[in-house]
Amino acid sequence: MAAKDKLPDFSKVGDFLEKNSKPILYIGGAIVVIFLVKKIFGSIFNKYPSDPSNTVIVPSKLSITQAQGAQIAQNMFEAMNRFGTDEDTLFDSVTPLNSEDLKLVVKIFGLRSYFGHGYGAILGQDKSLQGWLKAELSGKNLEDMQALFLERGLAF
Repeated sequence: MAAKDKLPDFSKVGDFLEKNSKPILYIGGAIVVIFLVKKIFGSIFNKYPSDPSNTVIVPSKLSITQAQGAQIAQNMFEAMNRFGTDEDTLFDSVTPLNSEDLKLVVKIFGLRSYFGHGYGAILGQDKSLQGWLKAELSGKNLEDMQALFLERGLAF
């Protein structure tokens, strides 16, 4: 079998694009418009606009290292960034932290794109750790997480 026989026939792709140029243009234009509206007006529609990068941390009060804080933030992100939320991981991550430790984790978590059901996407909304938690938890779990943050003096 010659190498030419193994190559896919792309000649039909051109025909498809030629026959469907208007719908493709409309869909592409709609995606661009949605992206631009999100980028331009995103902060207006964001329920959780606070920027955690401005969080002030007192290093002498930390009981975890920067690397440990980064690992906790990543573990929490992974617990929410999928279908279904791993509530146990979220609570196991937050419960042992003191106020400064939790501030560090919030700061490291930063703002991450949230597009529902935990999945970040181009069209997602930037949310802080608290924003992700509010979107992912409900009922008693949300109340308990909110209490943990408030006990440590952090807004929720």
